[in-house]
Amino acid sequence: MRVHRNGFREQLAQIMRETPWSKAQHSVDFPIFFSIRAVKITSYIMAVFGICCVVFTEHIYRILPVALGITMIVQGIFETWIGWKTEEYKEKETKLTSNGIVFLILGSVILCNYSNADFIIGAIWGVLSLVKGSEELNQVLYRRIHKAPYRSKLIHCCIELLLGLILLIDPSASIKHHVFLLGIEVFVVSMQNIQELKASA
Repeated sequence: MRVHRNGFREQLAQIMRETPWSKAQHSVDFPIFFSIRAVKITSYIMAVFGICCVVFTEHIYRILPVALGITMIVQGIFETWIGWKTEEYKEKETKLTSNGIVFLILGSVILCNYSNADFIIGAIWGVLSLVKGSEELNQVLYRRIHKAPYRSKLIHCCIELLLGLILLIDPSASIKHHVFLLGIEVFVVSMQNIQELKASA
């Protein structure tokens, strides 16, 4: 079992190095510092979170500003710390540290306006969905050119771009629906991760 896990970890590291990230992330060689067990636990937690978003949409929506603000701040701190430790900012085409700082700022803005944050959250989610959709589109083009499977990526890309446009057109009215859709997406992605981990064990 240890051999399989080590092999999977090496494969994961290789995938991280070779994945066609957006240009600003491609030159950084990120260390794989997590265990397979940690990935499994995180995937199960995210799957539960996805179910909660679908089943308890109204409750999640009520606490969304505080929960999202804190999550973005934590993610910002984490990315900034990793960027600092790996010194990725010394490379010309990187953005991990700068992304962390931006997430810190956005999370703080949401928390400071938590009582009336629907418009801010909708706008932020809309922009992030468009950015994520553009990165998925980059993956689609890359896979298409190299004759690799790309249809699932294309579907994901279209969904992300569509959600981003809807959120930007009417941020406040789209938030509650987006929580529900987000739950479905998080659950599906988590299940895919778990299946891939089981298949590699």
